[in-house]
Amino acid sequence: MFVQLLFSSSSSHSYSGLNRLLIQFVAILSGDTVIVRPKEVPEKGKPVKERVLHIAGITSPRLGSMVREDEPHAFSSREYLRVLLVGKEIAISVTHTVDASSQKNANGQEREFASLLIAPAGPGQAPQDVAMLVVLAGWAKVRDGAGEGDEAVRRLGADEAKRREGLRTAELQAQAEGKGLWAEQPENVIAGVKSPRAGNTRDGESTISEPWGEEAKFFTEVRLLQRLIKVQLLSAPASLGSSPFPSGPTPATAS
Repeated sequence: MFVQLLFSSSSSHSYSGLNRLLIQFVAILSGDTVIVRPKEVPEKGKPVKERVLHIAGITSPRLGSMVREDEPHAFSSREYLRVLLVGKEIAISVTHTVDASSQKNANGQEREFASLLIAPAGPGQAPQDVAMLVVLAGWAKVRDGAGEGDEAVRRLGADEAKRREGLRTAELQAQAEGKGLWAEQPENVIAGVKSPRAGNTRDGESTISEPWGEEAKFFTEVRLLQRLIKVQLLSAPASLGSSPFPSGPTPATAS
């Protein structure tokens, strides 16, 4: 999905010190990767030049493909970045590229890493570092250098080292507050009841059913499995809820 990024060269916000790129469209590939297009209309008969930019210093969960599943929180991470950037002014500064053959993208191009800034949150404040916002929200982790070119990162100097130290502090804060990737994943529990556990086999190990566990499982399956139901959330974060269904004997199979 393409979303428009607005950038005015006459903006009152200061982005001094950056090699600014004027961007008209961007595609959000993941919580740390975007595709950008130049603002200028391409010449007749020539394709639009697109660039894949990886946000320097962070890494987010990967979305799935035909051969692999989504990593946990991949969609939420991408969605956070999409909402963060849509309709915003943006300044982009390419910090470095990685030219090792193992670091080329799907189009055979070098991987470009960049810093992205958006407008300040309020008057008199500095532009906001997109990487910092994503990490603070818990939707990305700080890169340890792997995949970004250790030597290239070291050559970026003291300013970038200070920036990354700030990112690590933000990551610790998000982790302590249980945000995004660091949030607990509670099980969904039906409110007001506790049934015996049915046996199962997982990772090659089998567990024995508690007394009446199989009967309780059957009772729930014939009423709720593969059916359209409504769930009323009663509390959080334990995710207690109720699932109303018609009372009476075992429902008949739909004809």
